Amino acid sequence: MSRKDPVRRFGIDVSGMNDRQRKRVGYWLFLCAGMCYGAVAIGGLTRLTESGLSMVNWDLFRTMRPPLSQKEWEEEFERYKMFPEYKL
Repeated sequence: MSRKDPVRRFGIDVSGMNDRQRKRVGYWLFLCAGMCYGAVAIGGLTRLTESGLSMVNWDLFRTMRPPLSQKEWEEEFERYKMFPEYKL
């Protein structure tokens, strides 16, 4: 195994790629890593500053539709009034 083939150990054969293609893949991986880092950083900042939106009901898969009538909106607002964020 030559010094230029360290990735062959992991079962990846890049011998058919030229330098330009390798750089594109590298940039793409770097971008993906940056986006993951950014998502974690923004989530952490939101958590630290306690500025996230409070959801009254986290039951997303059973109740995916929003309240449709005035009565449903009022019931949802009454549930929201019990949360500390409303009392601020």
